[in-house]
Amino acid sequence: MNSQFFNFSKRVANDFLQSIVFIDDKAFEKDEGNSNHDFDAYSITQSFAKNEKICAVYNPKNTEYSNLSALTKKADITVLDWQIDLGHQLVPIEQEEEDDDDIDPTRGPYTLKMILDILQDPVTGKNCLKLILVLC
Repeated sequence: MNSQFFNFSKRVANDFLQSIVFIDDKAFEKDEGNSNHDFDAYSITQSFAKNEKICAVYNPKNTEYSNLSALTKKADITVLDWQIDLGHQLVPIEQEEEDDDDIDPTRGPYTLKMILDILQDPVTGKNCLKLILVLC
């Protein structure tokens, strides 16, 4: 798929997307035995910098939820770890539809709340383009 339209679309997307935020509670931890969390913040930020993008990696602590939620609303791309543990209990999100019976409300409560905060914000959630990626 190397059409003129495709190339033009890539160029437009590249010009539009300027800021990327990664949020992972284990972002800077060195755990040799856990290959699921091999996360090299330096390499990621440098890769985006080479492409003239602003990239930040955050390792949240228990008091930083509101700051991070506000930050995700400003980023063009938000990359969230599915299991963010901030050390305190968050009220599980209510299920609204019968189709959601297979969703476990105890998994990913911070990630789900951040996504809802982004989508429900009256300024950034309405008529704004956002890319949200969730790493499982």
